[in-house]
Amino acid sequence: MASKIRRSARRLSKLRAGRAEGEVMPHSLPTSSSDAPIRTAQYLRMSSENQRYSTENQRNAIAEYARQHGYQVVATYVDVGKSGLSLKGRDALRQLLSDALAAERAFDATMVLDGSRWGRFQNPDQAAHYEFLCRQAGLRVIYCAEPFGEDVAPITTIVKHLKRVMAGEFSRELSTKLARAHRQQAELGFRQGAKLV
Repeated sequence: MASKIRRSARRLSKLRAGRAEGEVMPHSLPTSSSDAPIRTAQYLRMSSENQRYSTENQRNAIAEYARQHGYQVVATYVDVGKSGLSLKGRDALRQLLSDALAAERAFDATMVLDGSRWGRFQNPDQAAHYEFLCRQAGLRVIYCAEPFGEDVAPITTIVKHLKRVMAGEFSRELSTKLARAHRQQAELGFRQGAKLV
């Protein structure tokens, strides 16, 4: 199953690389008719200071993608120290969604490094719902580090759903491993939890 997904993603990348400049893939959103950069917001999230992708790394990757694809970042929404498991406490994502649905907004697209930064929701349909709301309002949602970028072809939808499921599963597996490690450390006599004041 995983090898089929990888083959499909490679095929999609080859299709993209082979198309003529300015040509629109079927089911993709229209591109800007002028040479002006497309205004975009960026969403950055990290759940802890020890995270592999810091907000600065995400910002740099998004900036590079924006430069290469004709976008200009005009707004930044950042959730630092926030879990991707739910919308609770993620004020920046809530504000982004609110601004995206506003009648007048300062941007026409939103960029996020990958699906896990958008969220590790336990129900993958929740992440799809938020993306749907943005697209319904005419806002592009672009995953800069994913092979599908901003494509909305049927195969991309399938790959995106699988990645959302994998992001939620990663979170569940990590929780199980951490609980086991804490239990083992407690059995060895090591105190668990916050430091005593």
